[in-house]
Amino acid sequence: HFEPFIGKVISVERGAISHHLPAQNDATSTAEHDGPSTATAAATLSLNNLTLTTPDGTRQLFSNVTKRVERSQHLLILGPSGTGKSSLLRAVAGLWDRGAGTIERPPLDRLLFIPQRPYCTLGSLREQLYYPSIPPTTATVTATADKAHSTDMHTLLDARAEDARLVKALETVRLEGLLSRLAEEEEGGEPLDAVRDWGGMLSLGEQQRLCFARILVNRPELAILDEATSALDLENEKRMYEALAEIEGLTYISVGHRPSLHDYHRDTLVLQ
Repeated sequence: HFEPFIGKVISVERGAISHHLPAQNDATSTAEHDGPSTATAAATLSLNNLTLTTPDGTRQLFSNVTKRVERSQHLLILGPSGTGKSSLLRAVAGLWDRGAGTIERPPLDRLLFIPQRPYCTLGSLREQLYYPSIPPTTATVTATADKAHSTDMHTLLDARAEDARLVKALETVRLEGLLSRLAEEEEGGEPLDAVRDWGGMLSLGEQQRLCFARILVNRPELAILDEATSALDLENEKRMYEALAEIEGLTYISVGHRPSLHDYHRDTLVLQ
């Protein structure tokens, strides 16, 4: 019988002090150490005695999971429905903290979480590609707004080269047709600056491919993919994961049910 328990998972950025929750019968204190152990310091992701529960603490999803994910190892998480696969991804992303144990991961600004139903902001196509980051031109203008002598954007950013990088990302995920469509609608305007209701305009499959373009643009250290190709056919799924394989230094972890996903991951974690 599982007794109700309310504790918190500790997420630790690599190189920071490592905090470990105590046993479940003592949720009021934590132990502190000088830093992550040598055995886990080099891993992109390390789960240490991780237990997750439902938010009210009345049901345990899984217990005492320990897993080390090396750089570019790529982990596929499997298991029946209700075993906590998506909850584990959210815990790694810092969005779920009910349970016990320690997660060592990159800083949040080097991590990108991609849900099954992507979030599309109200803004330009350029902003969709950079989300959750801010496009460099916007960030630079904001940072230099009080410096009249520093407003020449050509000295701060090669805008053409950056636009070419965004276009290449869209072409890689097979959304070049979107650019053509927007170019016609904008009547000569820049398609990347077109503003639309992207959640209403794009199909779920197009939104999922857009999120893979976000990974190509943001180039995180760790990408977390929660059923991120569920609306894609096998050919497009393969194209998306092949694109990720070209990003140097990227590690990704995925949840999914298709047998084809095994082809793109070097290790598996099965939750029971």
